[in-house]
Amino acid sequence: MISFIADEHIPAKSIRLLKESGYDVLSIGEDFPTLKDIDVLALANQENRILITCDSDFGDLIFRQGQKCETGVVYLRIGPFKSNEPGEMILRYLSVNENYFLGHFSVVDRGRIRQIHL
Repeated sequence: MISFIADEHIPAKSIRLLKESGYDVLSIGEDFPTLKDIDVLALANQENRILITCDSDFGDLIFRQGQKCETGVVYLRIGPFKSNEPGEMILRYLSVNENYFLGHFSVVDRGRIRQIHL
């Protein structure tokens, strides 16, 4: 089963939804609240986890600065959201294909998803 690392802005309710669905989710906000973005990427790689974030800085780190993220990134570009919405959106895609986000930088908004292979 896929494992995730949720960046600090991902609400606890969404993390809980993913966990209740059987996914292993590490929460930066709970476990590593002062970790820098570059270290979050390193941890995602080290633990083979897909990063869930609302922070566009990860795109810059990967595509402009050449940092590696081998497992994948789910960048939620959805503006203000309800605390359960990120988890529900991710679960909707995973219900179609559990490996949907694996190896991709996925930009998710309410109407579509765009993916770039990493």
